[in-house]
Amino acid sequence: MKIRDILSGCRLLLPVLLLILPACGPSPASCTVDDLQLPDNLHPHEETVPPLDVSLSWHYPASTCNPDFFEAHVWTGMEPAYPAVTERLNFDFPTPSGDYQLTWNPPLEPGNTYFFHVSAGLGTGTGQDVHGPEALSWFYTGPVCTAETMQPVNLSNPANEATVDPSGDITFVWDDPTPCLVNGLFEIQVSTHQDFSDYLHRIPILQTLYTTDASEFGLQNCTQYYWRVMTDPNGTQEGPYSSVWSFYAHDPDAKCPTSAPNAAIAIAQADLNCRSGPDLLYESIDSFLQGQSAPILGRNEAADWWYILSPRLQILCWVWGGKVQVQGDTGAVLVVQVAPPPQPTDTNMPQTVDCRGFTDKSSCDANPACTWALTAGPGFCNNR
Repeated sequence: MKIRDILSGCRLLLPVLLLILPACGPSPASCTVDDLQLPDNLHPHEETVPPLDVSLSWHYPASTCNPDFFEAHVWTGMEPAYPAVTERLNFDFPTPSGDYQLTWNPPLEPGNTYFFHVSAGLGTGTGQDVHGPEALSWFYTGPVCTAETMQPVNLSNPANEATVDPSGDITFVWDDPTPCLVNGLFEIQVSTHQDFSDYLHRIPILQTLYTTDASEFGLQNCTQYYWRVMTDPNGTQEGPYSSVWSFYAHDPDAKCPTSAPNAAIAIAQADLNCRSGPDLLYESIDSFLQGQSAPILGRNEAADWWYILSPRLQILCWVWGGKVQVQGDTGAVLVVQVAPPPQPTDTNMPQTVDCRGFTDKSSCDANPACTWALTAGPGFCNNR
């Protein structure tokens, strides 16, 4: 018999019986939301089911404080803050096996990923019920696609040209309009290039929603990204592709450099490293290849390093001014402050170069650690 049943019976017993019975268990008032357990063994889970009258089931672990009811809701795409439809099941009605089961009557669409939450709840008597932790499961609605042509998915989140905080989470969501379950995986493709000439990520996934930590995902502040989703039935053919959307990574607590319409331009005169700071001690995070050009968005105090938006990876980095040609007026270019470079150690000490070994200007200029000194004579190569 449940604890609450015992307590209810205790209140109805005659005083003489109360003298005979042992003390009753904790009163309902002692049950709090912190005592509620997380339901487990949720079904369906990663299964394909018909879209009508889906049977949801779960188990509730043994507890010293049983709930009054369970509440479940089902959705596709991003979870709504306030579910339009929820279903309740009284705790007093388990199945013969001891699990709990309800039939989700609102019809679901075929060929979709669905999620469902279930939580235990307590009635407070004040009109404001409380809920314990929510357990999550997901499933797919059939029928499974056969040989019919796949349709491109419709992207949903992040919205086109949205701004994303690179220190938070990022969630990719799309809707598959094909009226059946794709017999294969989707692939999320993310790139810094609109033509996807290279990729930051290619993520195969069966669901139509993917959430990850943006910092671990590799999003750089002040950088534009492009994304699309490829439908890949059985992996036997490429596509079809969704439309291409973009988002901009921007930390709300940081200011991104901007370029004016007549901003100065840096043109690489040789293949250069584009570094995380204005010194050889900073790591190289991109390349600035000979002939490429990029807007100058900042400079260091000495104005011998330029802060650019790299044309290859579209990230902000620093190039040495001795190897670039500058076009335009740099008078309005602001000094950009960066953290000090890492202290040299045995493992990160830059390679020492004796520039005096270069006897001509072209070979001297080819090494960023060297500079050609002009004299009345032919000149000589010296360390920077």
